[in-house]
Amino acid sequence: MIRCYTLVDITQTGFTRKPKTPEQIVQRNQQRNYETFIQLISLRSQPQLIHAPQQIENIDIGDYEFGSYYMPSIFQYNLWIFDFNSDHLDSYATVNNPVGSLTNDFNNIPIISGLSETASIQGVISTHGEHLNTYFQCF
Repeated sequence: MIRCYTLVDITQTGFTRKPKTPEQIVQRNQQRNYETFIQLISLRSQPQLIHAPQQIENIDIGDYEFGSYYMPSIFQYNLWIFDFNSDHLDSYATVNNPVGSLTNDFNNIPIISGLSETASIQGVISTHGEHLNTYFQCF
């Protein structure tokens, strides 16, 4: 099983129609971000979603592995976590990291910001450096 931690709003709304109201625009954009994550995971193997993204609001992220740009001692953040599996978990690995390919595939991919996230994510998924806003753990 692989767990994804992100400060990007990837709420799975299921909204896929053309939005007609401001609320629907937000729902559609949250769904688009979720779809981006699933598409990136699917580049290497077909994922089996174990748990849909769960939002944890106003959490101290000091115990998480996000970049130093985020200041858990000063701010609290919204966090999304979801779990997935695959018949071929090794397809997500690099030589030294069981999720290294995922980390590389996700870095600098554009997403939609200005939704329910409370972290400044600058419109991209970042899996390296001080702006790291998304990471994976293999269990």
